[in-house]
Amino acid sequence: ILFDAAHGQQAGNADWVIGYPPDWVGGFSDFGQVAREMDFKTKTCDTELTKEILKSVSILVLPEPNNEYKKKEIEAIISFVKKGGGLLLIADHISSDRDHDGIDSPRIFNKFCPSAFGFHFNYDYISKHPIPVSGSHLLLRDVSYIGLWGACSLQPGKGSTPVIVYKTKNHPRSALLVVSLLGYGRVVAVGDSSIFEDPTGNRREDGRIKRLHEGLGRYDHEILLMNILDWLKKRNKKFRKIPVEFRPLKDFPFVKLSPPWEKSNKKRKKRR
Repeated sequence: ILFDAAHGQQAGNADWVIGYPPDWVGGFSDFGQVAREMDFKTKTCDTELTKEILKSVSILVLPEPNNEYKKKEIEAIISFVKKGGGLLLIADHISSDRDHDGIDSPRIFNKFCPSAFGFHFNYDYISKHPIPVSGSHLLLRDVSYIGLWGACSLQPGKGSTPVIVYKTKNHPRSALLVVSLLGYGRVVAVGDSSIFEDPTGNRREDGRIKRLHEGLGRYDHEILLMNILDWLKKRNKKFRKIPVEFRPLKDFPFVKLSPPWEKSNKKRKKRR
């Protein structure tokens, strides 16, 4: 699994990296450890993405970029998926512009996701927890509750499938998690980095430790992550010129947010 760290993933208070051995310090360090416990090898990419770099990669993770991908990088990403790679896109809420350069992760992904994968990220802000979820998709196996702490929703279109549906006044046909099939590869898109976050942050330029929170250890997030990785590592048996998992959004039950929901919020034992 290759984690992109070359597009502002550590801008401001963000720290969406898995770190480096032996310490593995970073806001996604537990994400990386979960992957390694599933027998994946993990690696960080600190340079521009190229087709050559992605040749030996099974799953590519793009965690909340704050800098745009160049045209050749986008071409490499799309080619990677078509050839059978798994792609995990992790965005965040509107105005999550950590380096104040005028663009955030939803806008960065929307440069290529609508035309390539059939969905786009909405420019909104959602904070709700716990959220009960249900469905037959493999991503939701043993997943009953998730939480969101500053997320954006997604707008599925022709060629993509909403897995967790979310209904709001401004976005009545939106989702919290979307999947897509393209070529021999698969795509999962999520609108919140907090789901995969842990509190082991690196230091800021001023020497202070970045303030992060426990996200992966809450609700059923770790199970959801394992399901995502397990689904993404599989290749499609047939080449998909157009993603075929799409069904009209009305066929899916939307999430009803009427707290309180009775669900224990047990914190996972720290891995280190």
